[in-house]
Amino acid sequence: MAEETELLLIPAPGAPAEFLATVVPMETGESTDASSSTVQLPFEIQLDNYTRETWSLLQQRNDNNIPWEKKALTTADARSAKKLHGFLKYLKERKKSSSAKLRLEGEDGRQSVGCFLIPYDQPDTMMESNHRSYSKDPDNAKIQFVGKFLRDRSILANALAQKQASKQQQQQARKSLAIKQQQHQQQPKTISKPSFSGGLMGKLLGAQSRTGAALAAVPKTSLIKTTNLTKETAKDEAISTFRNSVMDTLTAFQSNDSLPMVKIFVSIAQVLKENGIDKMNAPEGLTMEILRYIVYEATEEIGEDKWIAYKEPSEFMDECHIAVYKEGQAPADVLEEVNKGEMPEEVKAQERAMRAAAEREAQRREGKKDAKTLENVVGKLAVDEGLATLNTVKRDRRTIEEIQREMETGVVHQPNKRSRS
Repeated sequence: MAEETELLLIPAPGAPAEFLATVVPMETGESTDASSSTVQLPFEIQLDNYTRETWSLLQQRNDNNIPWEKKALTTADARSAKKLHGFLKYLKERKKSSSAKLRLEGEDGRQSVGCFLIPYDQPDTMMESNHRSYSKDPDNAKIQFVGKFLRDRSILANALAQKQASKQQQQQARKSLAIKQQQHQQQPKTISKPSFSGGLMGKLLGAQSRTGAALAAVPKTSLIKTTNLTKETAKDEAISTFRNSVMDTLTAFQSNDSLPMVKIFVSIAQVLKENGIDKMNAPEGLTMEILRYIVYEATEEIGEDKWIAYKEPSEFMDECHIAVYKEGQAPADVLEEVNKGEMPEEVKAQERAMRAAAEREAQRREGKKDAKTLENVVGKLAVDEGLATLNTVKRDRRTIEEIQREMETGVVHQPNKRSRS
């Protein structure tokens, strides 16, 4: 019998672990895209973090220096298949991988702390097979996936540190090159004054030459960065500047124990302004999705996956506020909104239909209420005849003499009606 491994999931920081699935290694001969590994997984693995780093991808190609191992796993029962099928779909929709600490025992008996990942970019053939199997018979379905693990976490930490140092050196080199180009651009150019003969045409040419020399000597500081750097370099510089600003804000927030929450303003216009880039020359690819992802990534890095980042509702598409809460400080409604997955289109359509029906019912009730009020004011309509009594209160048009005469004689005066002609 294959060795079983129980996967537990911690849905939120500080929450107790919940059962996710019981999995076993896939049998030899089954079609998988993963290389076989002889490492025996422990009895229990707790998935407590999420990451969107490139090294967590299953199809990552630039991790040759990191000895990742892959292992194809499958569910052991129907309950596990139901939960794991939804979890893999959730990871793929959110484009993030789930990670856990992995405690392994070596051949010499020494224990090491590694890293276990469930990447969101599972093989397409495997995901299609899971969907067909679960749709056909959910009670007997087998959900398969490929796990990715590393025997020692320190290897990953060292590789990431080297990559970060190399990235900083490249950024510093680009900044130095930009400064040199800026200084070269600001140096005044010596332009020899051509001699022109006298006369009207000579004076006109001389004036044009002096004007061109004066304009060439003016430094165009506002356009130096945009003109000297390519659009791709300008985009990288803007993203790097924004990321450094977010990291500084979150680092200060981390050191201040009295603050439970901090808000980060995300705006494309502000990023362009801080980097001296004109809106007309804005680089392509600098979108709100990238800026929000930088904030989420920095929050996970500084907060060690214990902080909560929540995008507040905004009326504008090119700016928003992202609230970052420390562990245990996020309100209940924020946690519910963050942990809630994306609703399918069928559920959204049902909710829209329910809201439309409720609005129609409210309009109908309001119409009945208005009709009742109008009926009380004007008078109840005749049920049989369908007519309303009009002119019940008329103006007395009699003169004083006519009223006195009627009081003395008792005969009611009938005034002559005027014709419409």
